[in-house]
Formats: sequence, structure tokens, C-alpha cells
Amino acid sequence: MQVRSGAMALLLAIVASACGPKPGSSPRPDPVPVRVTNRNRADVVVSLVQATGTVARLGTVVTGQTQVLTIRNVPLERLQGIQFELHLIGTEGTVRTRAVSLGPGQMVVLRIEDLLSTSQISVAEDGGAGPRLP
Repeated sequence: MQVRSGAMALLLAIVASACGPKPGSSPRPDPVPVRVTNRNRADVVVSLVQATGTVARLGTVVTGQTQVLTIRNVPLERLQGIQFELHLIGTEGTVRTRAVSLGPGQMVVLRIEDLLSTSQISVAEDGGAGPRLP
């Protein structure tokens, strides 16, 4: 019986170590809110453009509405010099915002104007889980 409980303890220790974080891996990054107000006459597809050139679609914001999109699973160090690509549904062209950099606890505020080139982007402190209004 003594050998069995020792073997069981060893097996449990191995399983527990396999389930934990791997050495050198960074903790999962917090989601970053992107509050988008669409003042354009068309629905807009919003994509994240990282400094490496990687483009990831965040979502669609309907005309006249404000929506909070979320950047997920992107480490903070890769949120430096990011841009957002704005594509009006039904057109061929896209516009990119100026580059911004995020720090811990910050969010992006994006206001899409009728003339896309006059759209505004800023970085603000994330107010927590409460409602985010324009």
C-alpha cells in the first residue's frame, strides 16, 4: 500500500506541473477595449494593424452607433505603434488611423467621421467594466 500511495503522489505531481504555465511564457494579456463611434453614413469594418503589419478584424460598427470592440490575446509590448484600418462596407478603399501606443489599463477611443480622413483616435484610461458611453 505504501508504494502505491508514493507512486500516486508522484503521478499527481507530474500532472500538476504539466498543467501550469510553461517556463518563459508570458501571462495571458488583459483584453483591451476599443470604443468606436460611427458618425459615417455607412457601416464600417474596423481592423487592428500591428507594427509588424499583421491585420486582424475586430468587428463591424453600424452607422450612427457606438460599440465597444475588444483586442484579445495581444501582449502589451505588441500594442505599441498600432493603427486601425477603417473600411466602409460597399466601397473598395480603406483608411488607416495614425499610430498610437497603449499602456496598462488603457483603452482606444475611435470616432469615425463622415469624411474618413477626419476620423479621430485617442488613448484613454479604461474606466472598468461599467457602461462606456460616447
